[in-house]
Amino acid sequence: LSRNDDKNPISSNKLDLSPYLSSDGILQGLFAINRALFGLIVSEDENPCGWHPDVRLFHVMTEDKKRIGSFYIDIFKRSTKTRAVLMGPLTSSIVYINMNINPPTWDDMPTPVSLEDTVSLFHEFGHVLQFLLADKHHPWYGSSGDSNLLDISEVLPHFMEHWVFETSILQTLAHLSGTSIPDDTIKAVQEQRRRDKAEESLRRIFLGQLELELFSRNKQEGESLVGLQRRIGETYVPHDLLPKSDLSPMCELMESNGFKQIPIAQYRYLLSEVISAEFFKKFKNAGISNQENMRELGTSFKKIILDPGTNVDMRDALKVFCGSQPLSSKSFRQLYH
Repeated sequence: LSRNDDKNPISSNKLDLSPYLSSDGILQGLFAINRALFGLIVSEDENPCGWHPDVRLFHVMTEDKKRIGSFYIDIFKRSTKTRAVLMGPLTSSIVYINMNINPPTWDDMPTPVSLEDTVSLFHEFGHVLQFLLADKHHPWYGSSGDSNLLDISEVLPHFMEHWVFETSILQTLAHLSGTSIPDDTIKAVQEQRRRDKAEESLRRIFLGQLELELFSRNKQEGESLVGLQRRIGETYVPHDLLPKSDLSPMCELMESNGFKQIPIAQYRYLLSEVISAEFFKKFKNAGISNQENMRELGTSFKKIILDPGTNVDMRDALKVFCGSQPLSSKSFRQLYH
């Protein structure tokens, strides 16, 4: 992360893609990507029988019309629903995505969607695929119980996010929404993405190292909790130090390890991002516009990554799929380059 970034802020107008993107255009583009990669057809049910008139129901099928599962999308913001953006299971073959996008002024108007909501929709759809495509009869499926390990469950959602920031994909989403995005706007969006991922990575490393030292014997003898947080902050996020009185990172980590029972969550989440970047690089190097290559890689990706379910070893999968050596600093840099 360059210290010059703060001196050259990107205009917020260039980062606002809502004039160019609509919910229907994004869904069409998202479903087209997944058909190109995994041979999946997503069709909408005209009689969804949802819990609200805005709720839509989609069925996921193979190209020979075999149904894999279904998912609901509750896309619009309402005062009576949660503000959380998430995917959740309803049955073993039906899930839902909850979004909080502002509804259009009139029913016959397209729904403008921000870049942030577009990324969130791609991310949550990654969770949908990971849940529905996992082979329930695979000998590895579910052998670790109901737990879906963080460094496994976030890989495909992060992988899906990468597609949003490809120039050709953004233009396709805009075209399906009936618009076109200026080239300089796309470049600004991609540059801001680089900055954001670098900043986010530094914060995760700060929290990850703080977590390791907080729950281990690596703390310096006689060091207070305030001193521990300050020392690690000065090392990893000196540009964004919290006041000494603000121990919210400590509270966050204690809640994660204690109440939520999710140890070393920060480094595991970061690992999932690094692995997803390596997977995406494989597709990008093969040529995103090359349909034959995309289908071949997608088929292999599904077999190696998705079919085994929750117990796949992502490091082994990375080696098999990408032929990669163990993860390194070069892998980490894929996040923001």
